[in-house]
Amino acid sequence: MNPAAAIAKKKNLKKIMQYIVDHEEPTRITIAQALDLSVATVTNNINDLLELNLVSVGEKISGNRGRKATILKFKGDEKYVVTVSMYIQSLLITLIDFNKNVIRDTQKITFLERSKAKGESICETFTQIISTYIDNLDESVRNKIECMTIAVTGIVSRDKKVYASYYEWYNISLLDQLIHRYDFPIYCDNVTRYKALEEVRLMNNCEMMNVIYLYMGVGVAAVQFFGNRIIEGRNSTSGEIGHICLEPYGEQCHCGNRGCVERYCGENYMLEEAEKLLGTRDSCEILEHLVYELKEPLTIETLIMAEEMGSMKVHGLFIRMAYYIGKTLSFIYNVMDPDCVIVAGKLMEKCEFVYNAAVQEMRKNIVNVEAREICLNKAKIREEDLAGVLAQYAINRYIKDYNFEI
Repeated sequence: MNPAAAIAKKKNLKKIMQYIVDHEEPTRITIAQALDLSVATVTNNINDLLELNLVSVGEKISGNRGRKATILKFKGDEKYVVTVSMYIQSLLITLIDFNKNVIRDTQKITFLERSKAKGESICETFTQIISTYIDNLDESVRNKIECMTIAVTGIVSRDKKVYASYYEWYNISLLDQLIHRYDFPIYCDNVTRYKALEEVRLMNNCEMMNVIYLYMGVGVAAVQFFGNRIIEGRNSTSGEIGHICLEPYGEQCHCGNRGCVERYCGENYMLEEAEKLLGTRDSCEILEHLVYELKEPLTIETLIMAEEMGSMKVHGLFIRMAYYIGKTLSFIYNVMDPDCVIVAGKLMEKCEFVYNAAVQEMRKNIVNVEAREICLNKAKIREEDLAGVLAQYAINRYIKDYNFEI
């Protein structure tokens, strides 16, 4: 086969395999129609994928003109990925197969306290936790691990150094020991980027070129896509909107600056302000009833519950949060002029009042808003979906990096 034909065949094999992964009950005919290939070309490529044991044939369903069409399935049950999600004080580790079935339930491992998680010493602890998890698996299970996907709450550079000012991690080599220990690929990136990639994949809208994903949780970050590709920036720090100044003389952020977006739109700020309503002169009876008597933890969900029960003080907090979130959204629309913004975070996803008030504030500050078509969508991915999101990323990379020998 000449080089040009070999390159074209490899592209077709990867496109077909990706389509089978992304769609339910694909057949040769639906694949051919979707990818603008002939049925004969699809059939030849499917035969190669069957021979490589990458896909399998399933049951037959009714097709055109009464003919039966065979469903094709990605053969991911024998390929595993270890997903690692790093939170403020814990690691969540899950073993999932490439069909996104959980092989071993998520294990939560307490991470170091912030005061003890500084500098290069954390790398050894991080490696030890993950290595212990993998080494405790049966050998037959370990042999099926194809890769590992790690999500961290910090900036990850192109050479995989991690910067997280909260922990005082300043470009530490978190993965070096793991990379030398295991011979399978290890992927690592900011957790927001993984979620954003999956949100855009689920949108499946090629007409929207300029898409922004905005996450407002413990941290605040944005991810920009243009033509379905992430705009990373020269130093891989594009989207760090959380450390733009909202209030020049405002409260100090852990990054060292004052009045950052993250200080006023992040969940930590909301919970810190809510704590002032407990056991003080300015206390909120409804919130105290929920926390002290009903033993509800002080979370965003509890605050939403208090506001719905009529707490005007929590309602006031929500108004303040909506104001700052609206300002942040207006920055994004005025500077980046996106086709669509996807917003994520418990408060915007679960509290309609905050969402609507933030949108109202946003529209006040957008230039020439009357002439714009504002597309603002709530995120579909929830926190509990993260392990599956990391597995999906691993599958996509596996297909992209697979070396077809032709």
